Amino acid sequence: MTAGQLREAFIVANSQSDRVPSVRANMGTGVLVSCMGKNQLVFEDKMPWLKEHLTKEEVMRLEPGDIMIEGDFE
Repeated sequence: MTAGQLREAFIVANSQSDRVPSVRANMGTGVLVSCMGKNQLVFEDKMPWLKEHLTKEEVMRLEPGDIMIEGDFE
């Protein structure tokens, strides 16, 4: 992931574009659900995959304070 991000940043830096070179962890769409205490399957060669989902009832009961850095993302 780091090599891929650096490659993109170098391409942008050398392109004489107004884009800003950047490097970030690409953790996929599971990060937010991980911050709500759900777990992901993490692989070496592909994006993470959710092991469990929030139920409709859990989503309806969510409050802003329920979102914390925890689970796999912590």
